[in-house]
Formats: sequence, C-alpha cells, structure tokens
Amino acid sequence: MTFDAGSFLGDPDLFSGLPTGGSNDPAPVLFSGFGTPVTSGGWFAVPALATVAGYTAAPAPSGAKVSLNATAQTREFDTSMTSSVGDLWVESVNPAAPFGLFRINPGRTGTITVTITVPSAATAGTVVSGDVYVDTFVPFVQAAGSETAAIPYAYTVS
Repeated sequence: MTFDAGSFLGDPDLFSGLPTGGSNDPAPVLFSGFGTPVTSGGWFAVPALATVAGYTAAPAPSGAKVSLNATAQTREFDTSMTSSVGDLWVESVNPAAPFGLFRINPGRTGTITVTITVPSAATAGTVVSGDVYVDTFVPFVQAAGSETAAIPYAYTVS
C-alpha cells in the first residue's frame, strides 16, 4: 500500500514510495521533506494498492482495510492570550473557541484588542515573553491562511 499525501492547495504533494517487501509492506511509512513551515489548512492522504513491481489494476482483496495515522508537531497555543476577534486556528483543538472574521480593506486600518493574562504560577520578577501572531484566512476558497507577522512582547511580573 502506498499513500499520496498533500495539502488541499496542491503543494507539497508527496508520494510515500513503493513497498520494499515481497508484497504490500505493513511497515509504517514516513513522509518527510514537507519543509518549514508546512502549508496550513486541510491535508489529505489517498491510499493506492501497489506491489514491488509497481501499481496494479487488480482490486484490493475482499475485506481489505487501510488505516492511516498522522502526527504533526506544532507550536502550542498560548492560552493566556485572547483577542477581540478570537482565533480560527484554536478551533482545531477547541471547537467552542470564539472566532469572527475581521476585514481590513486596502489602505485602511483596524484595531484588534489583545488581552494577556499573567500565568498564575508566575511570581514577582518573572519575565514573560512570546509573540502575537497576525494570521490571514481565506474562507470559501481554500480554507487556509498564512502567518503574516509575529509581534514580540515581553513583560516583568510585579
């Protein structure tokens, strides 16, 4: 079994390679080479029956099953920070997270209020730092977006 994996946007499009055993190799397949950062938004993996001699047009054996487990290592969301418009990407781990589109037309400005809550474990003198990420979202077309800016912040707990 092989997999063709990629972003709904089309790039990157990666092929898992042919099995190395005498038949469909049950060993895990590792995709690499996605680069940094990877495309945000939806991804897919399509199974294809293959043998060491190449693809076969024969149907899969009766009762055959294909399983796919995927793991992605990402940055953790900063739960001490909230904004007046919410965060679409937080919905990937919390479907109840608030989110609203905030549109700024060309040549115009807009304001988003950001609230940072001091971590409860922070003691006086603790320096807290991080980044506020400004992301775009393209709804109705590709359900993806991009990080357009990272604004650093730092403060000392008093």
